[in-house]
Amino acid sequence: MLASAVGEALPLRMLDTAERLTVPKVLDRFEDAGLVWSDCFILGDLFQNSYYATGEYHARNLATRDRESLAGRTAGIAILDDGLAISEQALADAQYIPGRTMFATPHEPHHWGLFLVSSLPALEWFRNSGVSYDNLFVHLNHPNMRALFNRLDIDPGRVVEHDPLHPYLFESVDLQRTPRMDFHIAPSERALFRTLATGVGDIPPASRIFVSRRSRSRDDHRLLRNEAELIAVFAPLGFTIVEPEQLSAEDQMALFATADVVAGLGGGGMFNAVFCRPGTRLLSFESDPRFVDRHANLFASLSLDYGMILGTPAADGSWSIDVRAVLPHIRRFLRA
Repeated sequence: MLASAVGEALPLRMLDTAERLTVPKVLDRFEDAGLVWSDCFILGDLFQNSYYATGEYHARNLATRDRESLAGRTAGIAILDDGLAISEQALADAQYIPGRTMFATPHEPHHWGLFLVSSLPALEWFRNSGVSYDNLFVHLNHPNMRALFNRLDIDPGRVVEHDPLHPYLFESVDLQRTPRMDFHIAPSERALFRTLATGVGDIPPASRIFVSRRSRSRDDHRLLRNEAELIAVFAPLGFTIVEPEQLSAEDQMALFATADVVAGLGGGGMFNAVFCRPGTRLLSFESDPRFVDRHANLFASLSLDYGMILGTPAADGSWSIDVRAVLPHIRRFLRA
């Protein structure tokens, strides 16, 4: 089910009949590679990153659109004669990492959802691949990230903790890559998430949960202006309102692993769907059409019974839901 914010069911014939090509992850190796910010690799005069055959688009964004952001200032990339250049100073104080390294930091290093779908599979590969790595390179800025890392029982003595504000030089670095951010979860990765979610958490189970962004939205440009109105619809239908960022990693896994129905606002918290059982019903409210394909691919690869409702974006990045208009779609999906 896909509905618009004004309550109209959207035509899905093209999506229903289109062949969906999912490209598996590949393991690439970069030699004598510099790194600035999260995954902007410098190979001689070439830029590479985790998602694309070339990283020039990402590097150009750091030099233009994101120039004044923390990422842009840290990367030190500039436009020079219509090309891209990186200052010598940007890599002057780089930490050299000898030997063979496995890279496990996501494109957005602080993003919980990307940590789940990008970092955890890379950590599992490091643990079980049988390859003789000297180092594991990963960003673990949040206690919940560290808690999941600790559950994998990886020797901390082999870990180089990634500080995105610092440049690095690798003798040899391996990274799992996909040609696009499609967030497809492979069967082996689904098994990893099921294992991690087994027997964890002290939180009481809830058959229906609503994933809120109330606290996070105060400091986030993707504010749902009328989230309280939306919550007022779900609370009487037996939904427990949760804010995942206020819970431990173990409690987040436990909630999603035991829920029969999940509804909530698209974002990092909804990536906890990786812990849901196949067949769980999930309804995601999306702030922008750009996220629909990626999130739909995530939910579909997890074998979830999912639906989506698109909000109406505003010029300032906030968005809204016409709750009265979409209520029939909500009730139909929930069979309420």
